[in-house]
Amino acid sequence: MTLRLWSSNRSPALSVSPILMASIPQLREDLESLERAIERQKEVLKDLEKQRSDVQSELNSLIDPMARLPPEISSDILLKSLPMPPLWSSLLLLRLVCHAWSTLALATPSLWSTITDEGMPGSNFAGVVQRWLGRAPGLPISVILRDTSSAMLAVYKLEALEAYAPQIQTLYLPTLHDGSIDVIARFNALRFLTIQYAQLLSPNLLLALLRGLPNLVKLETCNVKYSPMLPMARHLTHRNLEYLHFGYLEGFIRFSETSILPLLTLPALQSLLISRDRISQTDLHHFLVRSSPPLRYLGIQFREEDLRSPTIISCLGLIPALTDLHILRPHSWSGVVQALSLFELWATAPDLLPALENLSIQADAEPGTELYARAVEFLGNRRSSLQSLRLIVPFVSQDSLQNDAVAALRVFRDEGVRVHIGTERMNFL
Repeated sequence: MTLRLWSSNRSPALSVSPILMASIPQLREDLESLERAIERQKEVLKDLEKQRSDVQSELNSLIDPMARLPPEISSDILLKSLPMPPLWSSLLLLRLVCHAWSTLALATPSLWSTITDEGMPGSNFAGVVQRWLGRAPGLPISVILRDTSSAMLAVYKLEALEAYAPQIQTLYLPTLHDGSIDVIARFNALRFLTIQYAQLLSPNLLLALLRGLPNLVKLETCNVKYSPMLPMARHLTHRNLEYLHFGYLEGFIRFSETSILPLLTLPALQSLLISRDRISQTDLHHFLVRSSPPLRYLGIQFREEDLRSPTIISCLGLIPALTDLHILRPHSWSGVVQALSLFELWATAPDLLPALENLSIQADAEPGTELYARAVEFLGNRRSSLQSLRLIVPFVSQDSLQNDAVAALRVFRDEGVRVHIGTERMNFL
């Protein structure tokens, strides 16, 4: 009778209700028993799936020699095969290939030690950062941000990364906003910082950034536009900075990036790239005297009168360990004249920069016979130490290469000196 009532839509009679109520504990016990049985079967299924995976792996190792590689070698191959930095979408697809690849990716912490926001869903940046960098415990982290178009977005992304600040050693920013400087300064383990472009930026703010990053080794900026110096700027000695480049990209207006140098002392500096537009010879000289840096690379933009100045000659005399000198293309006068002046300087001061190995000069016109002859004389005097000479010019006619000086340059080239006369990509010699 009870079963017939359960299978119908009629209400049970009052006399039957106590019977039904008495069956509830038994039904609950049966339900719990069934749930336990299901859990046991799930464990059995899980165990069977693991056995199947193990057997499949063993079969793969017999069929495919690559599957027999030790995990560390497989991880190394994986790292070398993926683009760097690995895109979010690339690693997502990699994990979907198969169980073995997913396991290998998750077991390779260095794969997750570089992160970029390129192709990443912006709505869940913080969540992706936590899952991604959480797989690289204890490793140095590199961060490449491609989209910081607004100050609010920049601060949001940097604050999402702040939990990993003790590990973050490299940071690339396409733009720098005033509001993000305080957050960046909290990344006190940062060693390498690149800023592609900045809006109107006070040197005081850049100095504040350097003060907050005592472990910084390299600072590189392009197209950073500075606002006028504020009177309260304080001098800064940074003892770890080795690489300071204030550069620019072709097609952008070149702003003065060197007004900050009079406020800096950099005793560890080894590489310096600056424009000489608005820093005086005296300020440059004082910077070198004050810092006594072990400078090995100098990229600088001289003016025509600079190379005839005792102050500039004294500046070059303060950096005897310099091995690489890159003379940037001038703005207002001929680069060919600049190159001639430089070679004349060495003719009068042959002991200047005794350790020089590589000389590069950017000019804005075709070299003439006189410049070729000066280059031959310079190479003859520096033959024992100089390894390369590059004259970067927009064009070279074949007629200008038909002379004895060019023939002598080819001899130097054949003897092992890297002589380049032409564009950045093409050597007309």
